[in-house]
Amino acid sequence: MSACCFIGHNRWLYHTDILVDIQEAAESLIQHGVDQFYNACLGRFEWNCAIAIYLLQSKYPSIKQDLVFPSRRYSFHIDTDENSFFNRVIYVDQNTAVDWMIAHSQHMICFVEHDCGMTSTYVQRAKQAGLNIIRVGHSDYHYPCHL
Repeated sequence: MSACCFIGHNRWLYHTDILVDIQEAAESLIQHGVDQFYNACLGRFEWNCAIAIYLLQSKYPSIKQDLVFPSRRYSFHIDTDENSFFNRVIYVDQNTAVDWMIAHSQHMICFVEHDCGMTSTYVQRAKQAGLNIIRVGHSDYHYPCHL
């Protein structure tokens, strides 16, 4: 089993084909053996990833998509029936959901528009952990943060 996780900045609206970019990146990984996708659904980019994988599951029924959730302390139920985006919910107590996904993945699909903030920090952690990083959107677009 080979796995991929997602993380990205929320300002992807200027690039309206982000869903297509995510699907193409994910499908390429599927064709190279990835069958597990982890998603913490932290923002709009990750929800687009959830939609992309959900749509790809009709073509590749063997792939799985799991929601990685930071704890069981929430009282609501997360549905994982046949109409759900997710095959199961993984509750993690250690560190954060993103750290868990990095530790259990070989690939990361990301949308990064600047080099500050938590998204950039997690992408750097994933690089240090040896994950294959795939940038979607305008992969050459970048602006530095001036802090």
